[in-house]
Amino acid sequence: MHGECTEQASSNGIAGFSKVKVTFGCTCNEGETARGKIDVVNGAGTAQVGEALYQVLLVHESETGSKVSGALGYHFRGPEGEGAGDVGGTGRAWLPAGADDDNSFTLACEYAGLLLYRPTT
Repeated sequence: MHGECTEQASSNGIAGFSKVKVTFGCTCNEGETARGKIDVVNGAGTAQVGEALYQVLLVHESETGSKVSGALGYHFRGPEGEGAGDVGGTGRAWLPAGADDDNSFTLACEYAGLLLYRPTT
C-alpha cells in the first residue's frame, strides 16, 4: 500500500478580515489500484474506503469532556461503524468494529496520513 497526501491553504480577505481555507487529502493505492481516498476541508470531509463512504470530522473534545481550540483527532463514521484517530502525543487509532481486513488496511493507510498531518486548528 502506498499513500500520498497533500495540503493546500488559501486565504480570502476583505477590509483586513480574512478567512483561511485548509484542504487536506490523501490517496492510498495498491499498485495501480486506488484503494481509498480522504478529503478534509477545514476539519470536515469524507473518506472513501472501497465501496464504503465515511464521514470525517475534526475532534476538539477530550476524553474527559473538555473542549479545546486545538485539534485532538478525527472521528470516522460510516457503514462499518465508527473509528477515530488521536493526533496528540504519539498518536492512536481505532478502526471501526465492522471493518473487514481489506478495508482495515486501507483505513490504516488513511489514518497514517492524518497522524502525520497533525492539524493545528
